[in-house]
Amino acid sequence: MKKRISFVALLALLLGSVGAAAMPLSAESVTDGFYHGKMTVTPLWGATSDDGKYTNHRIPGVVVTKKDTVIVYCEARTRDTSHSLKDAGDWALMDIYIQRSEDGGKTFGDPIYMDKGDDLRACVNNPVMIVGNDNTLHMLYCKNYSLYGGGLWYRRSTDDGLTWSEPRNVYSSASAKVKFDCFAFGPTHGICTRDGVLMSPVWLVLEGTGSEGNKTDHGPALGYVFYSKDNGETWQLSDRTAQTGGEMCIAELSDGSIYLNARATGYRKVTVSPNGINGWQTTYADEQLPDPSCCGGMVTVDLPGLPYAHLFVNCASPEKEDRTKVKLRVSFDDCVTWEKSVMLSEYEGGYCDVAVDSKGKIYVLYEVSYGLRMRMVTLSFVDEFLSDATPQRLANVNEFSFADGAESPFVSKLNHLDGSTVDEALRLTANQSKKHSVTFDFTSVTQNLNLTKKSAAVIRMRLNTQAGGDMVLGVYTVSGRVRGSAQEDYGRFNVAADGEWHDVVVNFEDFGAAGMLKSLQLEMFSDTLRGAVGDTMDVASIRFFDTAADAYAAVGQTDPNNPATQEPPTDTLPDSTDSQPPVTEEEGCGSAVEGVLPLLASATASALLLKRRKKANKKW
Repeated sequence: MKKRISFVALLALLLGSVGAAAMPLSAESVTDGFYHGKMTVTPLWGATSDDGKYTNHRIPGVVVTKKDTVIVYCEARTRDTSHSLKDAGDWALMDIYIQRSEDGGKTFGDPIYMDKGDDLRACVNNPVMIVGNDNTLHMLYCKNYSLYGGGLWYRRSTDDGLTWSEPRNVYSSASAKVKFDCFAFGPTHGICTRDGVLMSPVWLVLEGTGSEGNKTDHGPALGYVFYSKDNGETWQLSDRTAQTGGEMCIAELSDGSIYLNARATGYRKVTVSPNGINGWQTTYADEQLPDPSCCGGMVTVDLPGLPYAHLFVNCASPEKEDRTKVKLRVSFDDCVTWEKSVMLSEYEGGYCDVAVDSKGKIYVLYEVSYGLRMRMVTLSFVDEFLSDATPQRLANVNEFSFADGAESPFVSKLNHLDGSTVDEALRLTANQSKKHSVTFDFTSVTQNLNLTKKSAAVIRMRLNTQAGGDMVLGVYTVSGRVRGSAQEDYGRFNVAADGEWHDVVVNFEDFGAAGMLKSLQLEMFSDTLRGAVGDTMDVASIRFFDTAADAYAAVGQTDPNNPATQEPPTDTLPDSTDSQPPVTEEEGCGSAVEGVLPLLASATASALLLKRRKKANKKW
């Protein structure tokens, strides 16, 4: 069984790790398994590419497959508009191709063509690639922005992008929901959610609403998501997003909600949905992200051993059409704040996209002079964004001991309670016959508690109340950090107020809790919802586990969701009169409580609109 780590030991460990991380890093000296090295900028496409066949390479996209193959793609444009629906670069004769790199972007293979424009449909546009959870690659693109039978097209690859299926028209999947004229995917890339749903943002102009009265008008555009729940076999269009339209990038947040970030003059516009299909929140301007109304890109960093994060790249100028200042930013809190950035180019820029491989190597692809040139930037996530990280940012701590009692760094506020130390546990004694609460804040040790990955907890607690009998433990979690997306989830458990130690297993999945933890609350109450002066609750520890099965196994209890598990032994709980500490180095961490009515423990969080879900009681 795991040993309990005291706060002092944790602090020493974390400070040591930060000191090491803050030292200069080099590719030669670091052996942590992640990519390290200086930022490099490499020309990718230009006037001499493809034997000078194309004048511009535009609308870039970059992804990294599950095999760490880097794939870049674009619209390779000519200036021939003799067969185009409109005399403009976006409608010119063009092709779509991809190129693969199996050596971390150092070299790329020959172009693999997805489609080519011709006299009938000169424009093949807006390629968007999605890497599936099974490494199936999905490519979506349009012909003539879907006009006059151009269609919306889909291809797939099951061999890491070497070969592709024949193109299949999926136009009817979108037109069945809404009638439109111009339609475009992305650009950049789409996502595959942890549940396996393929998603690409799209913009479209409703039929007959073009700003100049033409079918070829690109505005006023409305935002949607094009999605598939069956690995690309069938596709559907979401409800209209809260965005007014324009090119959007997409990401999944830690709680499974879907984040859209759209180009706009001044500042990027953001909206969030719980599932990417409906329930879109009101759009707001993120004033941390200046934008000249130009396409940007983003990607989630979710790698073992690294903090959960999102990367975003764009031309960070608020002046319309000022496509300069190509800047890469990082957020460690589900896109609420963007605390660090790296300037990739002070000067010319354009449409951008970003990807990251399994070693934390970042790939940014961006245009120069509207695609006269295209550049690839590579850099290290660890070196650029973690070299001066705080201990909390680096630590993945899952066990929290209250052996220091009232002096525990996790105790930030007591309400109608007195705190003390008893049996290497935090004792909370009610000093008034009112609602009692204690606020726990774990961020002094870690900021990486993700309930999507740590889906259960064990709370070791002991209750002593004047009323006796069973008490109700209400467990609240607040997760999700983007404005308007946070939710409160709630479960209830019966706990005996008998002065004995109890290990209460909380399965967050039972009541829908997921995502980066903002707030954890424990509420103790009886039928009267009141407590008496002198009631006590002892808290020894809280442990987080990957699964509920792991949590039940750790404390020798029956998993109610698994009939094959054995009944727990009847003599595993310590005697309440035992003078020994409730948890020893050999026993591990738990959580102890000795009655209080009502009692609530919560981690600090900003005030956000919350929703509640309730589950049936469980008995401990």
